[in-house]
Amino acid sequence: MPSLRGEKTMLNFVNPALDFMEKGGVMLYTIVFASWIAIAIIIERFWSFQRMNVQRKKLMANIGASLKRKKVIEAISVCDKISRPLSRVVKAGLLRHDRGKAEIKEAMQEAGQEELTNLERYLPILGTLAYVTPLLGFLGTVMGMIRVFMEIQKEVEFATAASLAGGIWEALISTAAGLVVAIPALIAYNYFVGRVDGFLMDVEGTAVDLVNLLSMPGEEL
Repeated sequence: MPSLRGEKTMLNFVNPALDFMEKGGVMLYTIVFASWIAIAIIIERFWSFQRMNVQRKKLMANIGASLKRKKVIEAISVCDKISRPLSRVVKAGLLRHDRGKAEIKEAMQEAGQEELTNLERYLPILGTLAYVTPLLGFLGTVMGMIRVFMEIQKEVEFATAASLAGGIWEALISTAAGLVVAIPALIAYNYFVGRVDGFLMDVEGTAVDLVNLLSMPGEEL
């Protein structure tokens, strides 16, 4: 009995959903497919950005403690243990500790660009989906309205307000679906872009901090 009830509940949910999809037309299927891609990208990017979290002040404090003791290898091992985008950028600078300030900053900028490529992965696709899905929705609505007016032309004498309203709301399904997908996708895209911009600011600030630490008066490192 419980299994039969579960199957009935599932059918009660699936059948209206399939009917809704059918009324929405081809564009609605396209929008739903786009929503799956957007959801997958949001989950993957959110997980990746969560894993990149590292406290810049704490990282530089640990690095500074090692450099004050003139132990560059120890500072590099700190970066290896943390193994986050920012720590890998710091490591690139530490590997050039015996070079000039310009070379240290250049090494960190190059490492930052490599990490930036990984952080921006899939974001162009997410941004494209955020902007395109409303257009797909509008296109679906226009196509639906064309079908409605074609039916009106065929059966002008028998057209009723109810039939017209039914055709119009079915046409508007695509627009609503496109906006439902686009709004959260755009919010997520802007959030991730903000995180990327924050990472770039951290790289710039960390480069200055590291150069200052390596330039401390005292014995050569």
